[in-house]
Amino acid sequence: MPVDESLLAEIRKAMPTVKVPGAYDVVHNEECIFSTDTPFAPGGIYVSLTSWLSYSEAHVRTRSRGDRLFLHLRKWREPKAAAPASADAAPTKLAIGVDGGFASEGTAAETVVENALFVLPQGASVALPCPELPELVLQALEAVRTHASSFAQEQSSAWEEEIRESKYARALEQEAGVRISPEPSQWVCAESGERENLWLNLSDGYIGSGRQQAFGMGGNGAALRHYQ
Repeated sequence: MPVDESLLAEIRKAMPTVKVPGAYDVVHNEECIFSTDTPFAPGGIYVSLTSWLSYSEAHVRTRSRGDRLFLHLRKWREPKAAAPASADAAPTKLAIGVDGGFASEGTAAETVVENALFVLPQGASVALPCPELPELVLQALEAVRTHASSFAQEQSSAWEEEIRESKYARALEQEAGVRISPEPSQWVCAESGERENLWLNLSDGYIGSGRQQAFGMGGNGAALRHYQ
């Protein structure tokens, strides 16, 4: 259905506020920030094309801080049409939810997705896809729709180790020709041969025992004497 020209004019007026998120931006496209509503809620959620925050149907008009353009995300589950029973459909693998395996409950329904551009204060919706919309708006809608959710980004970053250079490593001088086993279980104190409470000198590769510990851990102070 063609978009009304007056509505297109309002969309163009709001374009200066539209932002296209990049890969490292945080986009809340999974849950309303004021409630637990998700795209599976009856009214779905509305993701601002300005702030990338999500609002439920109950909050989008009253708490969206004047933002005007939103991606309206709605999802629901519908039962799949039952496949005709046949001998060929009998499971051939001892597995669930894979080709040739047993059907799981999750395969009995499919997710239906409905997206639209929502415009305030008019409260009008434009079903997507809609090639009549300005290119910038289309880019923002697609980027917000396909962006990894803020929760997914948090989960991913929790498994990514951030490696930072130590201030002590910047000026560290290392002697040429020093070779150290990459396996700490093979290290021994150069003075006593002990294998616990060891300290490694990163400049010359010397491995020495630490000081005797009050709780019984071995040590003879070789590392400290080498430093001194």
